[in-house]
Amino acid sequence: WRVSATADGRTVRSGEVTVAREQPSVRVDDVAVGLPSYLTGSFNAAEPMQVRGEVWVPSKNRWSSIAPVATDDGSFNLKLTYGAEAAGTQQWRAVGIWPDGSREYSATVTLTRSYQATIHHDGPKPILAAGKLTGAFKTDGNPVRVWGEVWRADVNRWSRTASVETASVGGAYTIPLTFGANSTAAQLWRVAAQRPTGVEYTPQVTYRRTLDANAVITQTTLAEVSGHYRSGCPVGPNDLRTIRVNHWNFDWKVVRGEIIVHKSRANDVAAVFTDAFNKKFPIHQMVNPNKFGGNDPKMMAANNTSGFNCRKVVGNPNVWSPHARGIAVDINPAQNPYRDPTGKWWPSTRYSSYRPAGVKGMLYSHSAPVKAFKARGWQWLSGWDWHHFEKR
Repeated sequence: WRVSATADGRTVRSGEVTVAREQPSVRVDDVAVGLPSYLTGSFNAAEPMQVRGEVWVPSKNRWSSIAPVATDDGSFNLKLTYGAEAAGTQQWRAVGIWPDGSREYSATVTLTRSYQATIHHDGPKPILAAGKLTGAFKTDGNPVRVWGEVWRADVNRWSRTASVETASVGGAYTIPLTFGANSTAAQLWRVAAQRPTGVEYTPQVTYRRTLDANAVITQTTLAEVSGHYRSGCPVGPNDLRTIRVNHWNFDWKVVRGEIIVHKSRANDVAAVFTDAFNKKFPIHQMVNPNKFGGNDPKMMAANNTSGFNCRKVVGNPNVWSPHARGIAVDINPAQNPYRDPTGKWWPSTRYSSYRPAGVKGMLYSHSAPVKAFKARGWQWLSGWDWHHFEKR
């Protein structure tokens, strides 16, 4: 620097001097997404002053500040949480504010937030099926408590699952997913971990469920037929198979149903109800006969669709029903009643001969279950046992 003076048209210059400015020290540490970082350093202060952090916001083309802190010796340690839930880089600087209002600026430093945990999902899964998120957080050999978070657009916030602990070694986790299992809408998920300084997040993933009947056939257990099975039944659990399958109910909601049939008929029945689901044929309910103690009149009154039931023919107690062998299926008895050998209609005479078009759950020759059963060699006892299909 030098000073110049002009008088009477003449300029006189001083000698030159050197002015050195000592820039404040500043640094910032990179962190995982979700956790705070700290802007640290010091100003050369001989008196109390204030220090605040400023971050460059490209969308606004300006610096944005955080609340200042007081310091007696110019040293500072500013907690940075702005934009903590997003990966990327930010430009930060420290601003010293002296008692006279003048300001001093540090150099600009770059803060990088990155995803350090992993996340995977097992989707797409069929509707009503439980899913899971898996992955791992970095650990120091101790378990970390983690939970899943799903974005709820209806309430404009993240909603969390119950928490679980990671494995001590490797930090692996598994988060069961049951929220929204009855919907095929896309869901946005992430996993969070509780750290000493805050909450760390994984990247976000989109989870979907498909509109699928998802028929699953398993070996029938004794417990699954305990409400009506007894010694002397024509077949036992070893010869039976339990089918769990999605179906449309009378409110046009997808629910999970259960039906038990003979092992030789299981593939047929699973295919029939899959076709009924795909064609949106409604089933009022399809629950295990144990709920009714195997009592067929009660099941018909409840409009329950069923298969195996160790019982005699309704109205003919001397003859085993085909249901006792697992080779018959009844669908929507209330809309498709049965006439016993005495001429009585079960569960009522409604729709016994009056079969108008367009009744929800009623079986017609063009109905999906009727066509699917017939295509596989099953007989439909239309006219007197409207709800009954069998294959001997």
